[in-house]
Order: sequence, then C-alpha cells, then structure tokens
Amino acid sequence: MTQVEIEKIKSLSGLETDVITKLANVVVQEMRVNSFGLQPVSKRNQTTGQLELQYYRVVRQSKYQRAGDYALNFVETYQHERNYAYVGENLETGKLEWVNPEVSFAMTTNGTTKIHTTPEGRMYVYFSPQLSKWVFEMQSRPDSYTFLVREANPNFDPTRPVSASNSRQITVRREFAVEELAAMAKVSVETIYQWDTDYYYGVERDPETHITSIFLEIFNSGDSLNVYAGQVYINGKPFSGTGYGNYVTAVGKTGSDYVARWKMYNDCTKETAVNGGSEAGNYGLCELVGPMQSGDEQNPRVFVPQYDREFAILELQIEELPAQGKNLIYHAYFDMKTRTLLFEPAMRTPDNVVFL
Repeated sequence: MTQVEIEKIKSLSGLETDVITKLANVVVQEMRVNSFGLQPVSKRNQTTGQLELQYYRVVRQSKYQRAGDYALNFVETYQHERNYAYVGENLETGKLEWVNPEVSFAMTTNGTTKIHTTPEGRMYVYFSPQLSKWVFEMQSRPDSYTFLVREANPNFDPTRPVSASNSRQITVRREFAVEELAAMAKVSVETIYQWDTDYYYGVERDPETHITSIFLEIFNSGDSLNVYAGQVYINGKPFSGTGYGNYVTAVGKTGSDYVARWKMYNDCTKETAVNGGSEAGNYGLCELVGPMQSGDEQNPRVFVPQYDREFAILELQIEELPAQGKNLIYHAYFDMKTRTLLFEPAMRTPDNVVFL
C-alpha cells in the first residue's frame, strides 16, 4: 500500500498509521465465542417432596463460527462506535492495544444469562505464528458476574394448579465474585477470564484480488453547497464504479455488488416518533423535503434541501449485495455545518431526537 493510500485511509477512518500498515491486507474470517453459565443442581427432599438447591455447576461453552469483515473496518468500528481508545503497540509483546473504560454486556449460556460490567475492556491485535493468523482478542476482567438462573421454586405447591404465582421454576438473580466462580469450577481466576474471552481470526489477502478495506468520503459537488457526492475507496484506492464483482469479498464470494443510500439527520424537536427514524436520529422528515438522490449507485450524488438547523448531518452508506440479512454496511458521516467528516456516533446524535 502506497503512502498516499495510507494517508487517505487515515483521513477517512481516524486510525493510526501503524494500525493501517499492519492490518491493511487482513480479512477477518472466523470467530471463537467463549462463555460460561451456571447450572443449578437440585435434590428432592424426601420429607416435603420439594426440590432443593444443592449447588451450582459452572458450565463452559465455546464455539467457532464463520465471520466476514475487513480488519481495518473492524477495528475502526470498535474504536469509534464502541469507545475503544487506541493505546499503541506494546513493544514487548508486539500486540496492538485498545482500551475501553467500561464494558457491559449479557450472554446466555445453556439457558443461563450472564451479565457483567467491567471497569476496563481491552482489545489486543497480533499475529500468531502458531496459527498463521491474525488474532483479535476481546478481553474483559470483571470483579464479579451476575447470573439470571432458572431454579426450582422452593415455594411451589404441588397440590395447587401450576400458574404464574405457583410455578415450578423461578428466575433468580445470583451474583458471584470471580474468585467464588473459580473455586466452584476448581480452576484459577485467570482460567475464568480465559473462558470469557472472545477471539476473531484474520488472514492476509492479496489486495489485487480481494477487498481488504472499504471507506467512504463525502464532499460538496458542483457550485451549490447543497449538492454532495460520495466516493467509495476500496483498499485505499478510489473505486471507479466498475469491476466490483471481480473482487473476493470478506465472506469469500465474487460477483457481488453494492447499493448506496443517503440519509440526513437534524435537530428535530417533534414530540412523537417519525417514520424512518433510526438510532442515529430522524431521517430528514423534519424538513419539508428529504434528500433527493441522483447519479448511479457506484458514484452517488445527493441534493439536500435548504435547512436552518443547528444540527445537520448527512450520511452515506453502502451495503453489499445480494441483501441476505448478514451483509456488511459501511458508513460515512458529514457535518454540513462545519463541513467535516465525523467519526464518533456521539457527535451525530442530538439529545432531543425522537425515533422509532
């Protein structure tokens, strides 16, 4: 990849030069999802006939599944949309490191929902000679885990009909320190954390035959400040609009295409939801006329009506075809007030927006 291409990707993604140079040709192909849950073990009381909880068994789950994404787009999503700050390369380990000040999520394993919030989540990216693959390690180390467990209802009355107030099982919220879980599973605390770490795996591809990154640019087109154009960059090069189907995509297919869409967001103060809304705001419907698209799908242009708002954001997105519900969608956001590209979602979400 040339220096010009590196600088272009840097300007469109906000990623650092060392990240771009290392991951420029890497495509994410699979993932290993790790988790664990609690399995209650009960025993029937011979006197009362009731099931009584004896102890919990820690149940581990690990599975591989296919994944498809471009490494630079993958880390850009974590950096800008999931609040992972790039720390740099650890010179001792050779790993690229990102840190998130707080990570919260829930995962269901064998019918048990595990919830945790950790004061710090980390992403490590490195090449593994043993696997001959790039590894994207998603790690968190909470002090405790909370589980929503289905247990036998100690108050169940077998002489009464089963109902909502007299159910055989109830959902109970249980919290355990990580040291308690390690003791229950008869493993170390470090092993518990390993059971909760996800991994993505990527391989290097030839940018002449494979797509390895997709980024978008938005800019004014023509004499009017209300006419905008979009440019797609594939592997750091401006895409001319022909030959997309000749590339191998992240899911290993050729013959694909993409569709381009425009949206406009503003500081609408309507008190009710507006059809067409999204998590980023309202789609132009607070204006009398929405954006009108022109040009072809590969070289999209849009006319934006006159606006008088404090908040006006234009979005260009492309989606790979055929649309099958699992396609990757790539975005670019443009602040029409400051005429600058935006990276962070918080910069494009007004507090007073109402959406469906």
